[in-house]
Amino acid sequence: MTKPRLSQRVGEESLKFRLCGENLTLLIKKKKISKYRLAKDLGVTYRTVQYWTDKKNPKKPSDENLKALAGYFGITFSKDDELRLLHSEYIAIGERLRKLEKSK
Repeated sequence: MTKPRLSQRVGEESLKFRLCGENLTLLIKKKKISKYRLAKDLGVTYRTVQYWTDKKNPKKPSDENLKALAGYFGITFSKDDELRLLHSEYIAIGERLRKLEKSK
């Protein structure tokens, strides 16, 4: 029995879940690069890529790294993914502004 292709396995999951664990490992193999090369190209540590590709308990990439991974592998965002990322950026900016106001 053959393994289902990446597109068949990801279904309707969010982009963050699609770009970690076995799915990320498949993308790395398909592009014929090493985890070390991916880490260097994205400006993260090798250990970070290992966390993302862990088979049993993969860590999900941050929104910033998620964008970098998607761009690196040529994956486009759905409208829902774009809205979620914009919302999280908006919240992060608001938190930074509150911290700046408190420090004055």
